[in-house]
Amino acid sequence: MASKSIESVVAKAVDSLMALPGVVGVGIGEHGGEPCIRVMVDTATPTIRAGIPDQLSGYPVIVDETGPIKAFQAG
Repeated sequence: MASKSIESVVAKAVDSLMALPGVVGVGIGEHGGEPCIRVMVDTATPTIRAGIPDQLSGYPVIVDETGPIKAFQAG
């Protein structure tokens, strides 16, 4: 069981996760009915996956291959 809130774990880890090559986003999600940390990557290569931890402070980390993410521009 995790002792810290998932929000505080993500807030502490987001900068270091986003600094990893290929990571395009970090968020909070659900996996198997439990909270998890989702790390979105452009392409889920073995090298990128190897740099992402399996868990942070007791929360599982799930890697999602999303492709590039672009900000929406209204207009």
